[in-house]
Amino acid sequence: FLYSVLIIGVIATYSPLSSKLLRKPLKVPFFQFTNLCNILISVLFSMALVAWVLHWYHDHNWHSYWPRTLPFIHEPTVAEKLARTAGQTGNLLMGLLVLPVTRNSVWLHIFDISREKALRVHIFLAYSFLLTVLTHMLCFWVVYSEQGIFPHDVLAVVMYFPLNFHAKPGECSFLSCLDPEYQVPAGDNWTIPLMVYFMTVIGFPVFGILTHFSVRRINFELFYYSHHLFLVLFFVMFWHASSSWFFLSLGMVLWIVDRMFSLLNSLGEVRVGVMRSYKSARITGIWFSKTGFHPQPGQYVYINIPELSELQWHPFSISGFDRTSKQYSIHASMCGDFTNAVNSLADRVDEDLQIRIDGPYGIPYDVKQYQHLFFVAGGIGITPIICTLDSLDSSSQHEKIVLLWVAKRESIFLTFQNELERATRLRNVHIVLFLTEGEYSADSTWHLTTGIKNICGRPNMQEALGAHLHEIDTKASLSSVVLTCGPKSLTRDVKFITYNYGIDFREEAFGV
Repeated sequence: FLYSVLIIGVIATYSPLSSKLLRKPLKVPFFQFTNLCNILISVLFSMALVAWVLHWYHDHNWHSYWPRTLPFIHEPTVAEKLARTAGQTGNLLMGLLVLPVTRNSVWLHIFDISREKALRVHIFLAYSFLLTVLTHMLCFWVVYSEQGIFPHDVLAVVMYFPLNFHAKPGECSFLSCLDPEYQVPAGDNWTIPLMVYFMTVIGFPVFGILTHFSVRRINFELFYYSHHLFLVLFFVMFWHASSSWFFLSLGMVLWIVDRMFSLLNSLGEVRVGVMRSYKSARITGIWFSKTGFHPQPGQYVYINIPELSELQWHPFSISGFDRTSKQYSIHASMCGDFTNAVNSLADRVDEDLQIRIDGPYGIPYDVKQYQHLFFVAGGIGITPIICTLDSLDSSSQHEKIVLLWVAKRESIFLTFQNELERATRLRNVHIVLFLTEGEYSADSTWHLTTGIKNICGRPNMQEALGAHLHEIDTKASLSSVVLTCGPKSLTRDVKFITYNYGIDFREEAFGV
């Protein structure tokens, strides 16, 4: 499976035309948003998973591991086979789920996908892993019931299972088959109760509940610190399943190497030029410089502020580059404990503030290969898009550049007033601002003088974006791209419209 995926990725990397064809939107029944690359990888993964399950359930010779001292045991029961198959499938999923989330992941570069899409793959594999673990446990409880040792063996430290003791001659049932002196629990596999206790008390609550979007969004620190218990889970699995090292070692080693690279990458000196709080917009802007730091539009960095926490690292998109001061900028929206603390910090610190930067990461927006650029932003989702527009100059040969930006407050538009004014100098550019709450202030005329169109009210994306996409003929669809960043509802609507026109689609989602 991995070799097949790697071949697809290499083809996409070294053949731009193949890359566009793999990402070209397709209309498939029951799947509104997909492309050829997603279909190929999904089919390959499904085939590999089916073959894996069939091997462990049907073809694997469990008899060679089965105790021979009990004459009534001829082969494992259905529950036993299901339990062991689920366990081996859990090993496979655990080995794969680390690969998409390493910061220096080669898979992101091979498939030219965003961090958000990689996180979705990680989340899917992680919840699938939890499901296989639950199946593994429940099926073994059925086995215990079949052998007359339930519920004793569920949480017992000294178990009856496995019943590999001396037996009386002849056919008989499980515990009654044993000599009286052996009718006591004597199982020596202490890793079974270890795994049951860990998953019941820690595993399912931490990785099943604290990883939910609502928890991550409101209390990121709780999610972040508790999530590092996955290191304990790795070692518990190493002890519990003797063959798990074969599946887990690669992901574990890659994660360790990735963390070492990130540590080295964050050691460079960072100088903070300006840290500004935009109270009405609920945004904090930070301008900084770092030796050897050269990000591209569409990339992001992890930021650590020791004055707030020595351990917390949070991702933010690069929002711009000041050609005069040679400084890069990020803009953070106040939507959690950390960003609120950063905003409060901006009111009381000077330029001596110490911050650490790890990055850049992510796939840059290579907009030069397209003739038609369509940008759709929601709120603070403008940051990677405004950085991309700022990287273009008036000599760019794009046939059309369209920016549709939706925000609740006019103050958010004013935060990026200079960047928007520079964007209006590009050739064939068309900018529309949608204010969804309130009205534009009477003394705010900058958008009128620069030719930016402003509209009050929530846009109908089918009309606002669809009207521009409708002008693109079929032959030009491969030279067109729609890039969007914003809330899930916005990106979902834009994706649906874009896929109907068969145009390349890229998204960033700050709400994952």
